[in-house]
Amino acid sequence: MKGKNLSSLFLLAVCYCVGFCSLAAAEPDAARPKIGLVLKGGGALGFAHVGVLRVLERNRVPIHAVAGTSMGSIIGGAYASGVALDEMERVLSEMDWGEFFGERISRETHDYRLKAGRNREIFGEAKLGFKEGKFVMPHGVVEGQNIRPLFQELFGYLPAPTHFDSLPIPFRAVTADVETGEAYVPSHGDLATVVRASMSIPGAFSPVEIDGRLLVDGGIVNNLPVDVVLGMGADVLIVVDLQSKLATRENLQSPLSISGQMVSLLLMQNATLSRKLVRAQDIVIEPDVSAYTVSDFPKGAEIALIGERAAESMTAALQSLAIPERDYQQYAARRTHRAEARPTIHFIHLNNRSNLSDRRLKDLMTIKAGEVFDPEKVEQDIQRIYQTGYFTSAQYSLVEENGKSGLQIDAKGKDWLEQYVRLGFSLEDDLDGNNNFRLGGSYRVDTHTKKGAYFEAQGELGKQPRLSLELYEPLVEDSPYFIWPKIGIGRTPINIFTGGDVIAEYQRTEGFASLALGRAISTLGEVVFGYTRGFGELERNLGDPALNDFSYDIGDVSLGLDLDNLDQPDFPTQGFRVTVRGNAAVDTLGAPNDFQEVTGALSLPLTYGRHTLLVRNGFAATFGERPIERSTSLGGFLNVSGTLQSSLAASDYNSGGLVYFHRFSEIENPFFDLAFFAGGSYELTTLHNEHPQLRNYDLINSGSVFVGADTPLLPIYIGFGIADIDEHSIYISMGRLSGVGR
Repeated sequence: MKGKNLSSLFLLAVCYCVGFCSLAAAEPDAARPKIGLVLKGGGALGFAHVGVLRVLERNRVPIHAVAGTSMGSIIGGAYASGVALDEMERVLSEMDWGEFFGERISRETHDYRLKAGRNREIFGEAKLGFKEGKFVMPHGVVEGQNIRPLFQELFGYLPAPTHFDSLPIPFRAVTADVETGEAYVPSHGDLATVVRASMSIPGAFSPVEIDGRLLVDGGIVNNLPVDVVLGMGADVLIVVDLQSKLATRENLQSPLSISGQMVSLLLMQNATLSRKLVRAQDIVIEPDVSAYTVSDFPKGAEIALIGERAAESMTAALQSLAIPERDYQQYAARRTHRAEARPTIHFIHLNNRSNLSDRRLKDLMTIKAGEVFDPEKVEQDIQRIYQTGYFTSAQYSLVEENGKSGLQIDAKGKDWLEQYVRLGFSLEDDLDGNNNFRLGGSYRVDTHTKKGAYFEAQGELGKQPRLSLELYEPLVEDSPYFIWPKIGIGRTPINIFTGGDVIAEYQRTEGFASLALGRAISTLGEVVFGYTRGFGELERNLGDPALNDFSYDIGDVSLGLDLDNLDQPDFPTQGFRVTVRGNAAVDTLGAPNDFQEVTGALSLPLTYGRHTLLVRNGFAATFGERPIERSTSLGGFLNVSGTLQSSLAASDYNSGGLVYFHRFSEIENPFFDLAFFAGGSYELTTLHNEHPQLRNYDLINSGSVFVGADTPLLPIYIGFGIADIDEHSIYISMGRLSGVGR
């Protein structure tokens, strides 16, 4: 009996030991330290973190908590959410960083009424927001439109909200509350949005609103978040402290470089404070990336290699944290395991903060409720919304409500452009004492009577002053049909000839009121039918006193077609522009006599590499007897070059030619285009007049040479033109050219 009891006790002890050993095997990390990873911010310098992670994996060092700031939050968030390191390197290496930070909108995709230069007005494309009596600007150059898709790809299209402790590795990203100056570290939410906030360098990126806070780059308050990882319960820290240098005096020659140095000083100061929290058992890796700048994104592979070498120098310390191969493989499998995010979309919520209707946005989307989530298809829909030109950003999130998956579309309109101003300037001089100065401005404001409606005032000073007020109003919301009432007044010169000599100069003043009905043709253009009633006066400034002043009435109906999908209004490389308009002066509608005219213009660029040949033509044909006071005007740079603008009058004309320009230089910048051109033109023009007081020209040969720049504010031209009618001019223009066919 005693032997049996001993045997039972022995078997129980064996079972206990076996059970204990099995439990220990099932929980291999139970007795090991919890390792936290701290990743410093630093723009492109943060690529060094990728190299450090490569060494950690090679030495079988498991990570149990990650926190990062700015670029450190991007790398840390991707690693914590389960992306394999090879995949992370592939995505980051294949990224077009110019496109990533750039947010250009193709002009062709704009609604026609948003296209700068559609009427060849002098105003540039730059818009100065105006609100409550003050000029306003965007909060940052970059809104992050092209940033979020990368994050969603890296982070695995996580549903929102996600608790960041539920990721394969618990994660935190450091942001800064721009109103209080305090650090804010969200523990849950939309991971892509939180990381986007963590990298929002003030002034360069717009702030991100989360939990009622306006958040920017966390580097300004905590660029090396040692305290955050300690607060996550880490026993041992691996701190990656990027080593960079301040700019020298030789490189501090501009206000921008000085402000950049101040930011660097601030980052270094708070990182120094964080280093004081590092303990004896912690490991600090210091990649020396001082030879690179925070904007060296194309050199990411080189910077990652520096991080790898710095981590390799700490191999002995890292190996003390290594775990057995089998255990590490289990850890790595758990970290990189991702459920494919392809849920069924049960609903689509739209948060539309713009002057575009909800129905218009829904019409732009191809994905519908009931379909399986397709990230590529959704992203195409989002870009289609953004490319309308009405939005500073258009984003989407996967969300869950009551156990069902759906999409949250957030389209943020350009509220700072609900009112805006555009400006333009030009100067012409014929080297013979005659010049033409133009200064123009435009003011537009959304009327809020219907989505897409606006009021616009345009004015111009100089030799040809003008003022106009117009209202654009869709008939019903989202209708392609619109009404377009407009009033205006303007002045242009007309020269009277006898035997080829100018005997008088008149100023023609015309005022009008018009009402038009039109239909938009997609984003390409519009067709418009209108009625115009007005008055005109001819006042003699110079010349024979026997020539009288007189006034006249205007009563016209018109039908016009405008199509424009040029990629650029000033130095186009592709697309086309076509304008055709018929106008009839009718005596029963108030005109002194009947006549009809047809006018048109064409621009067609043909481009090979940096070389563009622009085919252009403009014409006017009159049917019936056109009175002298209703003569059309032309002349100016690239429109009978060598003459001053509107110095030639005609009943009928045809003006065409070729304009060549070569893009010889550019300043590479992902935020806007800045290119420089050199070129020339050759033009052929015929002018016919039914009145002997106006001069006829069977053929005018003219041409020009010029240099130009396509700037974010206004196009700039400096040129010289000459015509074989003994005319020549120098042109200096900061603003859009209004020449025929251009």
